Amino acid sequence: MADGDQRIGGRTLIVHRYFWPENFTFPVMLRDIAAMHCARGERVTVVTGDSGDFAGARQAEFGDAVAVRAFAAPVDRGLSGAKRGVHAARLLAHGLATLLSGRWQAFYSVSYPPGVAGVLLLVNRLTGRSDHSIHYVQDMFGYRIANPLVRRLYGWWMGVTVRAAHHIVTLSDEMKDQLIAYTPAGSQAKAAAKIVVLNNFAIDAAPGVAAGAPSRDIIYAGAHGKAQNLDHMLRALALIPVGERPSVDFFGDGETKAGLVSQADALGLSGSVRFHDPVSREAISLEIAASRFGLVGATPDLMRYAFPSKTVSYAAIGTPSLMMADPAGKTARWLHATGLGQPIHPADPAQAARDIMAALAGDAADRSAIVAAAAAAFDRDRYIERLSALSR
Repeated sequence: MADGDQRIGGRTLIVHRYFWPENFTFPVMLRDIAAMHCARGERVTVVTGDSGDFAGARQAEFGDAVAVRAFAAPVDRGLSGAKRGVHAARLLAHGLATLLSGRWQAFYSVSYPPGVAGVLLLVNRLTGRSDHSIHYVQDMFGYRIANPLVRRLYGWWMGVTVRAAHHIVTLSDEMKDQLIAYTPAGSQAKAAAKIVVLNNFAIDAAPGVAAGAPSRDIIYAGAHGKAQNLDHMLRALALIPVGERPSVDFFGDGETKAGLVSQADALGLSGSVRFHDPVSREAISLEIAASRFGLVGATPDLMRYAFPSKTVSYAAIGTPSLMMADPAGKTARWLHATGLGQPIHPADPAQAARDIMAALAGDAADRSAIVAAAAAAFDRDRYIERLSALSR
């Protein structure tokens, strides 16, 4: 595209591994972000990888206002690190070529795949191709890196990325603190000023409150991985007296599921804990509505690196969360302030057991109030308004 090929509002570039209608939360949100720029009279270009033929759906949604430059690639989930690396390299190559092809009013980069955004943002800073670069930090991956040297290198590169971006959007105050910590001491005040905490909006209309009393105490719906800390939940449940143990159902799959099933049997939890295969979005909504609480699993340090979107799914249905979070931390305070749930200790099983029992002993949640609180905390219109201000 030539520099002169632009509408009154200029041109916007989005580079992300996935774009709508890939069925993940942020790609679906990107549809609304692209639509916001189209409504301002801008021409939007998206660089992405596609697991299918989405041209018809995009043409019906956007017409010619959004140009998608996609390479064919299956979703990364379940692929080897090498194959994911190939996809990241292809995204970087296409992203660089597009970024350097002209001038942009706004340029969006995203924290996945790791490392790609830093290169794009640094090149953008050196060449001045965009007036506003907006880096989205949906997840940080330092907690997944076992090798100390590689982890330090990742942290250094995150610091470079933070300094190269004009604006950074992240999901919580704890994630903001971690991003600031990645930068050198002399740059931290400047880094803090450019970081905006803006939680993802709910991508689905809230299903509302289900009629009838909940039929189970706790549900977990999501991935069964190391980061979800579900073995800690089982140890906590085992410390609750048999006659007082809550009924808990786990829905989903993942690398730790087989071990969790064995652990539950070894701890004598088979009478109160059950494991189920993944089910459809519609079916899990009904299961969540039939639960007093929804479990949000997280390792003790995870809240510094990611925000559990599962809280949104639970709250939109009127189900409060039991979230593994430092009870003295900012995320736990946010949870209390919004009224969306209660924290349980992420490291001490005995304290977590007491937290669970205290939550269950409390009054039944006002599910209508939780739906209303979720609508306020994850409001789409407010989100779009704040994001729009960053890119003008």
